[in-house]
Amino acid sequence: MSTLRKHYEAAFKLEVARMVVDQGLSISQVVKNMSLGRTAVSRRIGQYREL
Repeated sequence: MSTLRKHYEAAFKLEVARMVVDQGLSISQVVKNMSLGRTAVSRRIGQYREL
């Protein structure tokens, strides 16, 4: 049985990256509080820093 992937709006992804980069929260805090995967959060941070 396959599972469906969650899809998030671009604004939400940007806010997740800003929480770590601009607000100083740890990746672990964001992952736990937002129920997200660590890899996804790390990817968003990398993309945000490239802007």
